[in-house]
Amino acid sequence: MSLPGFTADVVASRSVIVPARSIPITRHGKARAYCDQIGGTYWSEGPKTATYGCVTDEGDHGIVCGGVTAHDQATCDIW
Repeated sequence: MSLPGFTADVVASRSVIVPARSIPITRHGKARAYCDQIGGTYWSEGPKTATYGCVTDEGDHGIVCGGVTAHDQATCDIW
C-alpha cells in the first residue's frame, strides 16, 4: 500500500500493516549481513537499477537501499 509520504507492507496474516522504517544508508556489506540474518535473497544495483537489498521469500522482511533521489541515495527502507 502506498500513500503520499508513507509506504507499508502487509504481513502474511494480512490483518496487520507494518510500516517500513527509513534508516541511514547501509553499505553493501551490512545490507548483505542483514539479508543473511533474515534468510533473504540479496540483489545489487544493475545497469538499469539504482537499488540494492533483499527480501525474504515470504516478503515479510527485507531492506531496500539507494534509489534515484538524493534522499533515497542516503537511506534504506527496512521492514
